[in-house]
Amino acid sequence: MVTNYTLDGTNMKRTSYGIGQSMNLYDDGTDFHLYMNFQSDSNLGEYLYATYQHATTNVSLATSKSYSF
Repeated sequence: MVTNYTLDGTNMKRTSYGIGQSMNLYDDGTDFHLYMNFQSDSNLGEYLYATYQHATTNVSLATSKSYSF
């Protein structure tokens, strides 16, 4: 099964420091791949940082986006 998430969709968190994406990993899944593409009309600087969080129980979308960076 493939799920695509779009720019500024309900699963995305955007701040002046970066963007984050909440994803639903399907029950009984065994092989997950994450691909993120970035394009910008301006210089993003030398580094691009990312973070990963993993929940082991049912989590609401709001809770999955309750982090800061």
